[in-house]
Amino acid sequence: MVLRITVLILLFTPVLASGANVEFVGLRSFTSESLLKAVAGRMDYIRKRDATDSRADDAAYLVESYLRTHGLPDAVISGQRISDNKIRLTIEEGLSQFLGSIKVTGFDDVEAIQDQFQATFPETVKQRAFESKFIDEGLERVRDLLHTNGYWKGTVTAVQEARQADGKIPFTLKIEKGPLFILETPNLESQVKPSAALEKIAGEARGETATAENIISLRRDITEDYRKRGYTDISLVMLKKING
Repeated sequence: MVLRITVLILLFTPVLASGANVEFVGLRSFTSESLLKAVAGRMDYIRKRDATDSRADDAAYLVESYLRTHGLPDAVISGQRISDNKIRLTIEEGLSQFLGSIKVTGFDDVEAIQDQFQATFPETVKQRAFESKFIDEGLERVRDLLHTNGYWKGTVTAVQEARQADGKIPFTLKIEKGPLFILETPNLESQVKPSAALEKIAGEARGETATAENIISLRRDITEDYRKRGYTDISLVMLKKING
């Protein structure tokens, strides 16, 4: 007896997902690839579906919103459905505004000052967009850096230079770092008498540079001393007084 088995093989052609290609006209300050990557998310939703007039408008609004906060404050974008699978975005960039070179006077670690100041400005591909509202925040970061290094009366002022032809706006940061502060012997006030070891640590802190690193180290030593003595729920408040 012969057992015959028939195998039916079904062949089919997979259906490729359709979607809209987005092309840019008039884009100069960014590459198409970098801009699409920057607005990914909502734009991916649009690109995975057929092109419509409303999706073209959505894409234009999305790109315009991004460009206006990333160096092109006057950008105007119009969207057009070209076909079921193509959306064209026509861009009028207007005047570009990017953060230019940062000159630093009055402080040796120029790179550290530059990094702190520019960190608040929105980052784009290889450059940072300029918006005046970020200047004060950048200056505050620079002041914090001066304090961290022991210059507790340090000040910084920013001089904004004229916009250059390439759209970049240079700055000069003028640092008045003031005196370098040192630590006095900490005054330990506690309901529990400080240990002899802690008194020694406090005495040795006198004369150290008043940097954030040294202050944090002192705080850690005080906390660890009390915890070793059984006061695990210690609450430590450090107050500073600047003399000079």
